[in-house]
Amino acid sequence: MRTKRQCEQALGIKQPLPLVVYCKHKGSVQVCFDDELDSEHLALNEASLDEFALFHNLSQ
Repeated sequence: MRTKRQCEQALGIKQPLPLVVYCKHKGSVQVCFDDELDSEHLALNEASLDEFALFHNLSQ
């Protein structure tokens, strides 16, 4: 979400872009909008994933 918001700001986009999530295991795609993603639970998951990525030197 943080990267998505940074892109929106850099491009000067007023309306939030949807987030497209691809599941490599199932080959499925899901489109999510900000109102579906704004919750405390999801914010904690995002923070955990950011820490995991940093710890394992994964690019974000």
